[in-house]
Amino acid sequence: MSDNCQADLDKVMPLLDEASKALENLSSDDINTIKSYKDPPANMNKVLEGICIALGHEKKVKWEPKERGSFEKIQDFWAYSKKFILNSKLKPAILEYTPEKIL
Repeated sequence: MSDNCQADLDKVMPLLDEASKALENLSSDDINTIKSYKDPPANMNKVLEGICIALGHEKKVKWEPKERGSFEKIQDFWAYSKKFILNSKLKPAILEYTPEKIL
């Protein structure tokens, strides 16, 4: 089991390193561009959902009807991110987030 876990970790670590390098190049203009989208691409929404969860904001994101009049509810991570995540504090918050916090 330990070998399997290590093999999985070995696959993921290069992705983490690549993401860290990309983060170093993230500018405030990039954040403003992302924030300007009315409806983000699905993968961007998923990334912001992950950031909200990783930074401990998940419980602050309101549950809202999936569609008007629907009883099915979803958390609107995009609306929350535009108000509270996509700002000048995003990059430092992510840079402070170490792999050890994932556990």
